[in-house]
Amino acid sequence: MRIIILLVLNLVSLTSLSQSELGIGIVSINFNNNNNTLIDFYEGSDLNKKVKTIEFFKDESINSWNIKDLENQQQWLQPESLWLDYHQFSFRTKTNETDCFEIYVSDTKTMWIKNTDYIEFHTWEEYLQNMFSIERVDKNTQNIYSKPFTNSEIVKLGSKEDCFTVIRMQNDWIEVETGEHCENGRKIKGWLEWRNDDKLLINYYTTS
Repeated sequence: MRIIILLVLNLVSLTSLSQSELGIGIVSINFNNNNNTLIDFYEGSDLNKKVKTIEFFKDESINSWNIKDLENQQQWLQPESLWLDYHQFSFRTKTNETDCFEIYVSDTKTMWIKNTDYIEFHTWEEYLQNMFSIERVDKNTQNIYSKPFTNSEIVKLGSKEDCFTVIRMQNDWIEVETGEHCENGRKIKGWLEWRNDDKLLINYYTTS
């Protein structure tokens, strides 16, 4: 989960701090199950000056992926998500060019990576539609509406009714409904704002 920080070096599962810059979308790095994955980070879009390198490998001692020299890497690395057991490694993206991406490696620091066959870019709209679940950041002030505008009817929710899956998106709005995995019994459907300018208004979860 993106919101909870989990760093256990022997299990090597890390989820990120919430970053302040929203960016234009998410770059996901897909692990190669047969070979090591090496990722170089560059100072600029010309990709001439390499500043950091991360190497993933299958660690047989823990039967999972691992990162070489993780203790030092974590001093500068703050991705959007890094959950090795689930093959999740992603960054918020500032710039999308033909052969490279400018990504946020920490709250405000950016670096560049090459566009390779194991890297995928998704807009926020594309990315969020594949989430296992979403919830509002502020349940006290963020309303669910019957239509995608704030002067439409407000959908009333109980205190525990804040577990949704995404149906579709329309600009700054998401149409949501209660997910089948959610514990509350009542089926709720409506619209909520997922961003305000460069601020994310929802928490999202890639898996249960």
